[in-house]
Amino acid sequence: MKIISSVYCYIRRTLWISAVSFAFLIAFAFRRLHGPSTGPRLLRWYFQTCGAGFVKLGQMLAMRYDFLPAAYCQELAHLLDRLPKLPTEVILKVIEDDLGHPWHVYFQHFDSDPVGCASVAQVHQAQLLNGEKVVVKVMRPGAKQRFRIDFLNASLLAYLIDRIGPFKSINATGLVKELIRLSEEEFDFRREARSAQLLHELMEQDEIDHYAPKVYFSLSGNFIITMERLEGLWMHELLSAIHAQDYKQLKVWSLRGIDPKRVARLLLRSTLIQVFRHRVFHADPHAANLLVLEGGTLGYVDFGMTGWLDERLWAKQLKLANYIAEEKIHAAYEAILDMLQPLSQRHLTDFEIEMKALIREWILVSKSPYATISEKSSSSFLLRVFNVIRRARLSLPVAVMRLYRTIIIVDIIMLKVDPELDWGTELREFAREEMRYQWESLMTQQRALNLIKTTCIALVNSPQLVYHLLEWASHKVPELAHEYKVTYNRFERAILLVLKYCRVATLLLALATVGGYLLAPRFFPSSFWAIFIEKLGSSWWLLSGAALLATLLLGQLIAQFEAPE
Repeated sequence: MKIISSVYCYIRRTLWISAVSFAFLIAFAFRRLHGPSTGPRLLRWYFQTCGAGFVKLGQMLAMRYDFLPAAYCQELAHLLDRLPKLPTEVILKVIEDDLGHPWHVYFQHFDSDPVGCASVAQVHQAQLLNGEKVVVKVMRPGAKQRFRIDFLNASLLAYLIDRIGPFKSINATGLVKELIRLSEEEFDFRREARSAQLLHELMEQDEIDHYAPKVYFSLSGNFIITMERLEGLWMHELLSAIHAQDYKQLKVWSLRGIDPKRVARLLLRSTLIQVFRHRVFHADPHAANLLVLEGGTLGYVDFGMTGWLDERLWAKQLKLANYIAEEKIHAAYEAILDMLQPLSQRHLTDFEIEMKALIREWILVSKSPYATISEKSSSSFLLRVFNVIRRARLSLPVAVMRLYRTIIIVDIIMLKVDPELDWGTELREFAREEMRYQWESLMTQQRALNLIKTTCIALVNSPQLVYHLLEWASHKVPELAHEYKVTYNRFERAILLVLKYCRVATLLLALATVGGYLLAPRFFPSSFWAIFIEKLGSSWWLLSGAALLATLLLGQLIAQFEAPE
């Protein structure tokens, strides 16, 4: 009976999708008759009317600026995955089945009206027995089945598209596989709960005034997530007031600590910290997922889409940023090329010329005092980069596109909230502060401090070990070199040169430590030098003494090498 029901659902939904697809193709063929915005709006209508997996496909395509023009991506970004609400009894049944007990065992109150109804889940406000306010995200029964039907049809369609000559470069099969993987992430509520909690902990630890809700894992499972409820001013409300120039309302909010200029700067700083320090970030920070809490704290909700940067991707982003900052155009081009999907065997001369011209122009614009803020924005540069990539029929990995889409969304919201915010200046200031933070973090790590102390104590308290090491190096290495003159002559000279450099380095370290203790706190109180000595504490004399001892020992070793045979 279950098999018959599944086949019936498949046939019914497939016929519905086929009818909507036919109507869409007819209308799309004549889109140019009704203006340039008709095409993007028709595509959005098609995905939203089909619902379920097609909405997710549209949302995924919204971040693929390397496949679609910007107008289509921006229109698809407004896709609303809204469905009629399910009866409260159905939602409570899912909660009870997942948690194992009646809902009133966990909740004092459960709102019957949902705050959100999507194809995957429905979100309700509730109150725990201890009075804490929470939101409960509940997976809609039957959602996975609808998505499986859509994925099966999409896979068959992609197979056919990839074998039609003009569309082979699209790699529709790859897009569908990517969609399936992303949707599997969204259906994995345990993964989403872990991501939300991780961001909650990371945001609490850093110095930025942002916040992610904590997760109640005892009230979460495979089909529900219970999180702390955040209350404040939604970002779309702030944007509406700014657009309407409602200065009276803006003044009221400013008295509550909500200042647009601060919010814009905070959003930028929050994104930079998430990406470049934590390497995990909220990947869908649109206006409906952001709110400003009382006092001005930036809050995040809905963690169904989270981005992660591994060491390789993180290093590539830093490399690209540094090359652009240093105005190394060819190196920046090579860094972009290195991030592209595996390249086919074809000439990229035109692509290289276009990309280098774009990088050069953006560097000049970013330095010009006459360029507008929007011209200097990162989203403007990225959108033009994607146009060049799309025309060359190349593509970027989904992890990179997820990051860049996040940057574009943040940049657009930021400039709407505060059009005068110069992200370039903010970025340079952030880089300096982050460098300082990384240095302080290194020096405050107990392992690093213990390593310095242990090394110094070992050098000071183990003269016999140092003596034996010196004896071996002084006699065995030169002995080998003199014994095999022809083979080891260059090797011996290289060792001698290294030893001399090491002696200079240890001497400078000793002088820097003593000088830092005597001079840095007085003349350079906020420098890295002063911070370094401050973190060493009373161990500064151990480091300086060990460095001085190492200088003397290296001098003796160099003398042994330079001694005549």
